[in-house]
Amino acid sequence: MFSSNCTLQQRNFQVILPLKDKSCLSKLQMDDIADAIFPPASLPLVERLECKVQQLMAELQETNQQLCHEKVLRQQAEIALKQEKQLAEHREYFISMASHEFRIPLNIISLSTSLLKRHRHHWTEEKKLQYLQRLETAIEQMRYLMDKFLTLDKAEVGKLNFEPETFNLIQFCQDILAELDLCQNHHSFTFVCQDDCEQVCADKKLLQPILMNLLSNAIKYSPVGSTVDLILSSEDKKMIFQIKDSGIGIPAADQPRLFEPFYRGGNTGNIPGNGLGLALVQKLVDLHHGQITVTSEVSVGTTFTIILPC
Repeated sequence: MFSSNCTLQQRNFQVILPLKDKSCLSKLQMDDIADAIFPPASLPLVERLECKVQQLMAELQETNQQLCHEKVLRQQAEIALKQEKQLAEHREYFISMASHEFRIPLNIISLSTSLLKRHRHHWTEEKKLQYLQRLETAIEQMRYLMDKFLTLDKAEVGKLNFEPETFNLIQFCQDILAELDLCQNHHSFTFVCQDDCEQVCADKKLLQPILMNLLSNAIKYSPVGSTVDLILSSEDKKMIFQIKDSGIGIPAADQPRLFEPFYRGGNTGNIPGNGLGLALVQKLVDLHHGQITVTSEVSVGTTFTIILPC
């Protein structure tokens, strides 16, 4: 066995340590060895080293916090930049599609006005009235498009406020159906209220275009003479609207993109439309913190279900 002699001058005795067996040392002997290696005179140096280490650790922690803060700021800047880029791309696409949609009624107005000027002296009053009606229809179409574009744009940038108020929902629905009934005479409506929904709290100015768009679509894509159902119910402080039609239906492949701006189903054919209505409905439902779902089968019909807090 190898051994090492260590003379402790301060204690005036020798300690022989077996290198492979230190378990035989008592606590007193260990203290003596520690005093020999780190005598009391060296303690201030140790304390200074400890203070320096603590100072460096504090500086390191502060630097780390600054780096974390800078990382968060950089991530926030990247997110803001990405959102700004997406908004710019959306506006560019929005303007492009708006120009296309407005071109059709503008062409009708331009052509009808030109023909009226050219032939006003020898056209019959009936012929003139026909072109004046075309002008009126085109202007109304432009007003309708403008309202949709402005409302959708406000919703996109967060400038459309949610302002709930208490009102009679049953009367509200009946008024909407009466207004639609005046505008057409090829479809009928049924209104069913399954629960007590007279007094609710919602935003009337947002709810009105939700129902108008869905009911108008139900008319547009349903055969002449068919019936459109509006079913109203409530559950757990939520109002539930169901709009049912027996129209052309929506292909399953089109349903995931149904609420994208300007998107239309592949089976709409020559039925007029711009793909803005459902995109607007989705935004207005979101402002109500509600949800909208659709079930549809081609050549059978479509049901939209809207659930809104009340």
